[in-house]
Amino acid sequence: MRRVLCLSLLLATGLACDDFGAVQREDTIPAYEAYLADHTTGPNVFRAQVRLEELYLAKARDSGKLEDWDAYLERFPKGQHTDAAIAEREASLFAWAEWEATPEAWKTFLDEYPKPRDKRGTPARDGLEATTYAPHLSNGPMDIHDVNLAEDPTGPMNGKAFVVDVTNEGDKTIVQLWYRIHYLDADGHSLGYREWPVVAPLRNFPVPVEDDKTVPMKPGETRRWEWWTGDLPERFAGKARVIPIRIRFAEEG
Repeated sequence: MRRVLCLSLLLATGLACDDFGAVQREDTIPAYEAYLADHTTGPNVFRAQVRLEELYLAKARDSGKLEDWDAYLERFPKGQHTDAAIAEREASLFAWAEWEATPEAWKTFLDEYPKPRDKRGTPARDGLEATTYAPHLSNGPMDIHDVNLAEDPTGPMNGKAFVVDVTNEGDKTIVQLWYRIHYLDADGHSLGYREWPVVAPLRNFPVPVEDDKTVPMKPGETRRWEWWTGDLPERFAGKARVIPIRIRFAEEG
């Protein structure tokens, strides 16, 4: 309709039609794309290009989807924010692989970025190894309950304990197994995370632990993973998710 009105005005007056005000009020990617398709020159073309780039970038940042980052980079290969978008695309794909926590997700990231920046290479390769072995790790139901962080039976319940029994159902002896716990809101979105071993050498624990937590975990063995904290996000909904993020086997040394 906008093009028809402009054409009518053009035929009636012989003047070029510039409906930039209406495009600004609509303020969408399709509106600016249509405007730029109709106006290759003019006083508002640069402003339309700048705003269109901002909208493409905002869409990618809001969704975090690979296709939206690629749409921005394809549309603005030499844009004002291209360098930042390239870096954010990698970070976004890494965060997606962390949350998906599957071998396929980590392979996707490493295929796209065989030499990642910002020291992401090691956790990505660790994540791939841990999630590949994950089908051989059986997690019991998570128990979340109130605790006294000083383990004082008469003290106030000033923290939460998260407890999961983990069974090694594979054929390898595990010397290190780290889990990440995500604190979830009511919609199942992560509010933040922490990391703690199921089993690891004593030097990996920042606090004294029971001896059995440092003994390699043989096939068929079950260990208890526990995380206690008094520092929970404001919108924590009493739900959590645990993900294996790093694993080492006895034969690896």
